[in-house]
Amino acid sequence: MRKRKEYIRYTDEQIEQARQTDMVDFFERQMGWTFTRRGSYYICREHDSLNVESDRHKWHWNSREVGGLNIIDWYENVEGIKFQDALNIIIGKNNVSSSHSFKCIENAEPKEKAPFELPPKTQGKYNRVYSYLTKARGIDSDIVNYCFHEHILYQDERCNCVFVGYDEGNTPKFAEIKSSSTDEKYKKLRYNIESSDKAYSFNLRSNVSSDRVFVFEAPIDLLSHCTLTKCLGEDKAKQEGRAYDSNCWRRQNRLSLSGTSDVALDAYLKRYPDIQHICLCLDNDFGGNKAVKLINEKYSALGYKVSVYHSSFGKDYNDMLINYRKSKAAVNDETIEEYDYDDDKTYSRR
Repeated sequence: MRKRKEYIRYTDEQIEQARQTDMVDFFERQMGWTFTRRGSYYICREHDSLNVESDRHKWHWNSREVGGLNIIDWYENVEGIKFQDALNIIIGKNNVSSSHSFKCIENAEPKEKAPFELPPKTQGKYNRVYSYLTKARGIDSDIVNYCFHEHILYQDERCNCVFVGYDEGNTPKFAEIKSSSTDEKYKKLRYNIESSDKAYSFNLRSNVSSDRVFVFEAPIDLLSHCTLTKCLGEDKAKQEGRAYDSNCWRRQNRLSLSGTSDVALDAYLKRYPDIQHICLCLDNDFGGNKAVKLINEKYSALGYKVSVYHSSFGKDYNDMLINYRKSKAAVNDETIEEYDYDDDKTYSRR
């Protein structure tokens, strides 16, 4: 016999109190994201197209083209949770405060910034991250191993990918987490570790002198571009009947913005004044195209040459890489192995 789902009736006062939840506090405590005040908005450092208005209730996530008036809209429009279930989470059963309850705006206090710490590494080999990046994302195995060797990529205890950025003294200052799951509930999980400094976001420096930097929204797109450079270089070498340089992908500077703001780019250009040419490889969507326009206008006015390189297939360079892999497999009559893990516990962020 099926057990009836418990229904809790909340008063209008309780519902209104839930609607008054401080969204900045909610995002910081629940998601681990941080915000800076710019004019009448609070801008998320980890997802710069996400902003909260000065009332700290209304929010907009421009790159996803979604927004709302309060926390209930967040649960309904982003988390896919129905109104009653959202109230159960926010208010808590029997009106008992839970770990999912958050401050109302009148009680909001500044949050003390925690020190930056890298998440613990998994014990043993990084098999899950290696398989995810090479099979699900199509990234070249030598490039993945290079990142492991350089300590700019590793697998944490929850089997997530951790992309690391270092300062001039080779001290880690930035870390971006990306789930290695293909499960719908977790595959979009991506966030920066608390107190990460975007000035040192994930990047790869060229092993030769170059005045160009290729700029991406995320580390996986950056590594996809590396892989495509290597693959296309090999194809061209075969066509021309010459020796192939397997390290050709290392001849370019590449930078991940970890979003669409130019915080990382501005800091990168100050560290490396030899860069004169900015090659924008952002996502071909609303948020990416808006960022391209703003960055192009700003840095062209500063004297930089700015070029735009959209992926020739799909939204981003990983879409382009996966399509390339499938096209090559079809020509060679090969089957691409599907990669799928559904162990929910592995990918829980908290």
